[in-house]
Amino acid sequence: MSWKIVQCCEAGKKHRWGVCQDRCCCEQDGTLDVMALCDGTSDAEHSDVGAQCVAEFTVQYLKNNFEELCQASYGRMSELLTKYHQSLLAELSKRAEEATGVPILNDRTIITAELHKYSTTVQAVAVQGKQVFFYKVGNGSALILGKNGVRVLSTSSTESPTKQVVLAQPLTVLRCSELKRFELEKDDVALILMTDGVEHPQGAFYNGEVGPELELLTQKLQAGDLSEEELRECILAWKDSPRDMKGDDIGVSVLYRSVEESEEAPLKKAEESEETAPNEAEALDAESGEQKRSHVKQQDVVLKRVLFLVAVAFLIGCVLGCAVTSLVTVRRIDALTTVVEQLADEVGRLRM
Repeated sequence: MSWKIVQCCEAGKKHRWGVCQDRCCCEQDGTLDVMALCDGTSDAEHSDVGAQCVAEFTVQYLKNNFEELCQASYGRMSELLTKYHQSLLAELSKRAEEATGVPILNDRTIITAELHKYSTTVQAVAVQGKQVFFYKVGNGSALILGKNGVRVLSTSSTESPTKQVVLAQPLTVLRCSELKRFELEKDDVALILMTDGVEHPQGAFYNGEVGPELELLTQKLQAGDLSEEELRECILAWKDSPRDMKGDDIGVSVLYRSVEESEEAPLKKAEESEETAPNEAEALDAESGEQKRSHVKQQDVVLKRVLFLVAVAFLIGCVLGCAVTSLVTVRRIDALTTVVEQLADEVGRLRM
């Protein structure tokens, strides 16, 4: 199973002249596909930097720990997520110092206050074969698109811990974290992560309402005729949607089944098979004709040999016949000579 990833983050209406606070990151190595989508908190001064840092760090963490995360017990999972959060804090502190030029002191109160400026949500998904690991802190929605429709993987909570992901409180983040481990179904064609500037109103997904923009996107994904550029255009359609009254940033990350690999490849093989079939038939005909010609040549050779042997036998017969005839003739002559001599002797005696 081969997958592609398309991600798009654009400033919303209220941020049109500002900085987009949604950020995304992804990585694929041929067997493992990982993507993350973060929504920086609007009132956080450096949330765009925090969102970028968390997205990049989360992708690498899932990539390096995917197998263990999928198999870990609950206790081990808590240890892994605590390690993730502590390492993230260290990386975020480093980014903060680089961005501001002000070192963050080793004081929990100061660290908490400073990192609060980099607050962000995070959604991430990693897929290997059918196995999926999903992690989320904060709002936003995640959907699975199958041939028969949309399934909700996660949606925004009324108690979204938007800022918790960057606070120096690992246990608090663990309590607010949402994670799922599951296997994809055979007909699943895409996983979609979206920030709250894109998602339909809470509860609408559960009532079967996906909105016109998402409806168009899912239809094209299900049809399997969507290029990366067309997919990006469908995502950007949210930016000018009349129903987008919030004007929030638009962030969408889509992991979808590759059309070239999953559908065009078998078609291409079928076409190649159709193209090679006449060639193979021609080759068989040519081979059959060659075999027939070879068989005729062998028959000609055998016939010539038989005729040659018959001719030789005839000649030998003729020679033997002549020899026998000659021998018989000689013997007859000898016998006649003897008779003549006897008659001559008898005539001589009678004269006397």
